[in-house]
Amino acid sequence: MGVDEKDESYEELHKKISAEKCVETMYSLVANVSHMGKPESGRYKIQVKHAASDTFYEVEGLRVAEVIPQTVAVTECYVLLYERNDVQVDGSFQTSKERSARIEAAIERLQADGVQTGG
Repeated sequence: MGVDEKDESYEELHKKISAEKCVETMYSLVANVSHMGKPESGRYKIQVKHAASDTFYEVEGLRVAEVIPQTVAVTECYVLLYERNDVQVDGSFQTSKERSARIEAAIERLQADGVQTGG
């Protein structure tokens, strides 16, 4: 099989998957890790989004404080973590709250069936 044939079949497969699954992907920031101080010392701070409440919190050592999303956007960062959200068949995105609710419902069903869970 030549390179052109391989590329063509890849493109066809990609189009088929895209048509069936999603047409677009959106990424949402869920955490921002920053470092303050010298490379060999200093401390880390993380700003993380609580999915169920859609609220950002800043964690530094034992201190936890709520922060506004604008603070997260302007903080100098070391690592950014994003959550991938594909477009649903109806054209909408599934929110973190919907995903959390679905997971909590699944855990409740497992617990009702007598399965022990971590929570």
